[in-house]
Amino acid sequence: MTNLQVRRRGRVPTISRESVARAAIGLGFEDLTMSTVAASLGVKHSSLYRHVGSRDDLVSMAIDLMASEAKWPTPGADWREYLEKFTDVMWTMYEEFPGVAPELQRLPAPPSSVVYIFAASTEALIDFGFDPESAVLIVDTISALTIDSYMNAYRLRISRMKPLKPEAVSQTRFAQNPPGPLNVKNPDGLEKLLSLAFDTDGKAWWLRKRALLLDGISARLSSNPPGSEFVLGGPTEAG
Repeated sequence: MTNLQVRRRGRVPTISRESVARAAIGLGFEDLTMSTVAASLGVKHSSLYRHVGSRDDLVSMAIDLMASEAKWPTPGADWREYLEKFTDVMWTMYEEFPGVAPELQRLPAPPSSVVYIFAASTEALIDFGFDPESAVLIVDTISALTIDSYMNAYRLRISRMKPLKPEAVSQTRFAQNPPGPLNVKNPDGLEKLLSLAFDTDGKAWWLRKRALLLDGISARLSSNPPGSEFVLGGPTEAG
């Protein structure tokens, strides 16, 4: 065996920020640690710190890469269809990568790709005729609705809770039925309806909430007089 062969066998694997991020994505976010990423790359734990400053940095890198490579929709002829497709991509990402939604909520600052996507979707709504402030408000609201709805279902799944049955809702929600204005007059009739909102299959309920939000925007849009600019707080005369 030559000295060259000995040196090659002992060579430390070459890693980069991208390879570290891809390793984190491959391992998943629910049990992600610096040590598990280092092991998957075949390097020492200390080697990661040349590319990653902390676990938060690691998570941010991974989400940044995921978001930049996701197939976000291009604006078509209809703003509502665009927002539906936009949030469909978000929900699919949360489902395909369990743990990414809570990590995204936990990070002290959003990854750069997330900010860029938010800005691009806002510009898309402006091009549809929304005023800038309303465009930001709509994107922020529908994005928050999507991740919050997913997290409601996610928390139930990770706690291994089964979908709440009507009688379970009755026990948890109406066991202490307070007097006065908060008193529930018809708990039996509400049990089944309330169980829908606490079902572990949150997607169907989220789609209904999204439709309600978009219906409200459509109603506001249709109430604006011709030649006016769409503003959520009310119409303002254009020009």
